[in-house]
Amino acid sequence: MGCFVTILFKRYLDFNILKEVIIMNGDLENRVIEGTKVLYTGPMCASKSLQLIHAYGQLTSIKQEVYPFVHASNDSMKSEIVSRLKGTEGEISIPASKVRNSMEILFAMDEMIWSYLGRYPYQSFSWNQSIINQLKENDKLVSVKGMLRWNPQIYVLIDEINFFDGNIKEVIQKLSYYGVNVIAGGLEHDFRKELFTLSDNVTVSDIAGISDEHIKLNARCQYQVKNGIFCGDKAIYTQRFRDVAHMEPSHYSDELIISDKRLYVPVCREHHYVPGKFN
Repeated sequence: MGCFVTILFKRYLDFNILKEVIIMNGDLENRVIEGTKVLYTGPMCASKSLQLIHAYGQLTSIKQEVYPFVHASNDSMKSEIVSRLKGTEGEISIPASKVRNSMEILFAMDEMIWSYLGRYPYQSFSWNQSIINQLKENDKLVSVKGMLRWNPQIYVLIDEINFFDGNIKEVIQKLSYYGVNVIAGGLEHDFRKELFTLSDNVTVSDIAGISDEHIKLNARCQYQVKNGIFCGDKAIYTQRFRDVAHMEPSHYSDELIISDKRLYVPVCREHHYVPGKFN
């Protein structure tokens, strides 16, 4: 374990050295356009994961490079992004790399991107006209609508972003700076209807703030107004229950549980209730 931590710390230092030497100035004939940052949020069952799966299908069909990631706390035994909206053939999924923290995403993409540079090690890389020209000659950079971008375009998909640590915000910004497009999805609010807070007081709303697009999705209220009869109105919150029969709402003081998603359902504003929140 200590060896692994040492390696991560060394890579982190190497990346910060890289950050210091990268130069993007007005003297260059061309610039590599920054990648776009898109965030999908919404309650449970709002098709957040489905949006990532849909993007994966679209992008791979035109031979773009797509790298899906999911947090290791994902309850699936397989490394995949899964949509819980079931169709006639069951759940839809795509393969994904499981990571334990956001820096692992950065390290994986760091090595992949700088492998394009061939004899230029990433520790000494800087955006200068010579390297840009070389990458253009080798078709690693291509001009589209007068702007340079990686060829093929590079996309990172991040599912359940609310499980990650606060560094995910900086990771997304760095990836975008180096021309990588990021599409992420996750819960913006917890079952208490409060902002999902990651480490270092970073919230999912903070990530929405640095995104180019923040798309809020809705589900349908699964509150049972009568046995077997559901509300069905627009659901914008996630309700947690203490039982899988969804009879007893979780108390405000209850700890966050991620191991049993059967306890969570999307609900409308009227049917969201958290006992003990203000009394």
